[in-house]
Amino acid sequence: MNVAILSDIHANFDALSAVAAELARRRPDRIYHLGDLAGYNAQPEECVRWTMANAAAGVSGNHDAVACGRAAGRNFHAAARKAALWSRDRISPECRDYLSGRGFREHAKEAVGQALPDTVRCENHTRNEG
Repeated sequence: MNVAILSDIHANFDALSAVAAELARRRPDRIYHLGDLAGYNAQPEECVRWTMANAAAGVSGNHDAVACGRAAGRNFHAAARKAALWSRDRISPECRDYLSGRGFREHAKEAVGQALPDTVRCENHTRNEG
C-alpha cells in the first residue's frame, strides 16, 4: 500500500497545493495527516477543507486544538498563540468541529468502515492546557 503522510501544514494552502499536485502524480492509496492544519499562515479554512476531502484520517495537533477552541494555548509563545487564535476566528463551524477531533473520527470511520476510539488525537506538548 502506498501511503502519504502530511504534517504541520499550518494554514499554508500554497504549499499544500504544491504537495497536492505531487500527490495527484504519485496517486497514494491513502493520505493521512499528523495535525497542525491551522496556525501561522492565512488559509486555515482551505487547508482543513482540502484535508476533509482528501485524507483518510488524521490527528488533531496543538495548534488545531487552539483553533477549534479545545485549548487556550497558554503554553504557546506569543506569536504562535496569536496565529492559532487568528485561525479560530476564520474557520467555519464545520472545520472547527473537524479540528476538534469529532470530525476526524467520523471522517476516518467513513474511510476505513469502522468506528475509531475517542483517543484519535495527539498533541505535541507535555503540559495540560487546563
